[in-house]
Amino acid sequence: MYIQIALSAYESDTEIFKKHFAKNIAQDLEQETCKCVQISLSKLCHSVKDGYSKSLDKVRVKLVADNDPTIV
Repeated sequence: MYIQIALSAYESDTEIFKKHFAKNIAQDLEQETCKCVQISLSKLCHSVKDGYSKSLDKVRVKLVADNDPTIV
């Protein structure tokens, strides 16, 4: 749910997303092992342009490095 709200914030106001969601998502959910959360993070990373947020870029790199075919 948190990731869906973050995505909606990104779509409506990117600065609010960057200020209130991007860093927190990376800190809170980066190490999450739940597949549903990882899939949601992957969708979020796909929607947010590469280079927009260093925190999400870090999450994106981790998801790609894990090489899980159900996630990326």
